[in-house]
Amino acid sequence: MERTMTDATTNIIQEALHLARDNGHALAEPIHLAAAIFAKDDGIGARVCTKLENSNVDILHQTRRGLSRLILKKPSQQPAPSEASPSSGFTNVLKKGHQLAKANGDALMALDHVLMALYDDKTVATELKQNQLEKKTIT
Repeated sequence: MERTMTDATTNIIQEALHLARDNGHALAEPIHLAAAIFAKDDGIGARVCTKLENSNVDILHQTRRGLSRLILKKPSQQPAPSEASPSSGFTNVLKKGHQLAKANGDALMALDHVLMALYDDKTVATELKQNQLEKKTIT
């Protein structure tokens, strides 16, 4: 089987699916993917935030808090599902990420492609923009 994404991208997708499941969601949404990208202190989400931060604003903390708030607003199942499946929105973000990788001439979809593709999801894009993370500033 042909590899289409980096190991880091594969890991983030798995983390997003686990995050959805752990919150009682049967479907992993783009918001779960965004939360997984911004969760790690040494990940691409943190690097982007650090690049944009000024002394008055902790963009990474605000972004994490906003994404968590959106996840907690989603209805959950009790008992939690044993596995979460990707929603159509989640799949669409990954398709867009593959398109961006291909347009860049990259053989594999990396996390920066996924992050850019998340701007196609209105909920995620709104939250990121509220935290000064404009699409043009993160490229």
